[in-house]
Amino acid sequence: MSTKIKICGLRRIEDVDYVNEAQPDYAGVILCRRFWRGIDFEQAKLLHDRLDPSIPLVGVFVNDKFSDVLMALRTGVVDMVQLHGTESEEYISSLRMLNKGVEIVKAVRVHSPDVIRYAVNSRADHILLDSATQERKGFDWNLAKDIKRNYILAGGLTPETIPHAIQQLHPWGVDLCGGVEDVIGPNPCDRIKSREKIIAAVQAAHRNG
Repeated sequence: MSTKIKICGLRRIEDVDYVNEAQPDYAGVILCRRFWRGIDFEQAKLLHDRLDPSIPLVGVFVNDKFSDVLMALRTGVVDMVQLHGTESEEYISSLRMLNKGVEIVKAVRVHSPDVIRYAVNSRADHILLDSATQERKGFDWNLAKDIKRNYILAGGLTPETIPHAIQQLHPWGVDLCGGVEDVIGPNPCDRIKSREKIIAAVQAAHRNG
């Protein structure tokens, strides 16, 4: 079975068109307006409606109100939820109880073995291991070398580094956001999704998995 891949941080209609062409396993939108890639529910619904229905749309939340996450699911804004903050196991259990069948991803920022031990025991359907910094850098992969649970690898990945990551760690999935963007200006937020990079990333994940 090939490695799963999620293309995250979609913001524009063009981004969805690129994803529909590339056919990743998942797509993601950031529904937390505190981040520059964050979009509102209205824009997310437009993207969801344009997205190939065979590609689940994951809504990324970071310590957001429980009611907001419920609303995003119940109004069809997203199909899945990724919790990228300090949400508790009780939060996860309550979300699942009120939304039977919904898949939940719990992301953790890896900076020590303790984080790995916490992630392995999460009640979420999937765990995602991300960099502990805001910079486009990965974490020390040695920390995940002996993990005894399927996981999604994130943090600084690019189409070029996917084959090495899969060969070394054999993750269940990979998640890319900044690694499939082009820089169009001098500011950190002057970035847009690249059709060529998205296609290359999906091909790299599915070919090397």
